Amino acid sequence: MISIRESIDLMEADDTPAQQFLVALWKISAPHPFDRYSRIINGNATVEVRPDVDDRDTTIHISDIMSLDAGKRLGYGRDALLVLLKLADQYAVTLSLTAKAYAKGPGSKNFPKTSALVAWYSHYGFIRKAGDMRRKPHTPIPAPRADDVGKA
Repeated sequence: MISIRESIDLMEADDTPAQQFLVALWKISAPHPFDRYSRIINGNATVEVRPDVDDRDTTIHISDIMSLDAGKRLGYGRDALLVLLKLADQYAVTLSLTAKAYAKGPGSKNFPKTSALVAWYSHYGFIRKAGDMRRKPHTPIPAPRADDVGKA
């Protein structure tokens, strides 16, 4: 297994927009202690991103965004998403994701449902197509929704 530093060196050798995005993200985030593919942004949220299987050069797939204070709705997930949006615009990268709620059962009442996630990502410029959502680079980043201030 190669080290994080070796991974960054390998990524820097490849100058596709997607790899530039990943290098920049790795430099401004911290490694997750239990998941080598996840990064911690601002100490408050984890993100898992990878080059998209359909377009590895110019598209990054967001596999997961999760607040470390999940369910408390403190805005950490939103803040992590805004970091990803700014990097995507900086490196002209399309972002892709599948908006799907993971939490189910009695403890999930504080977590957003899939329909709420679709609406939330749509607010930030993602367009739903065939089950996935995509955001092209340089899509305007709106102010948080009135009901989104202080929430994740």
